[in-house]
Amino acid sequence: MNNTSRLPCATRPQPDELLSSWLTRLAHDHLLKTHTFSKILFPGAHVWNTDLDRSAPDSMLRTLAIRTGVPLAMIEHTVLR
Repeated sequence: MNNTSRLPCATRPQPDELLSSWLTRLAHDHLLKTHTFSKILFPGAHVWNTDLDRSAPDSMLRTLAIRTGVPLAMIEHTVLR
């Protein structure tokens, strides 16, 4: 899986779902643990050391948009800003 390929199980976030919950569902959909999935999707990032739902970097949201095909605006609604 390269850095720009579309994820095979790219589900959309559910209404009012937070980013951490959606990432967990995506990981489980790909039969991976959340930390393993995050290391593959965001190499070098310490994803779970912060409150993703409040402070997810824009680069992470853009990566998710590219890899899932979900519009960035929809992904931005998963964070509490």
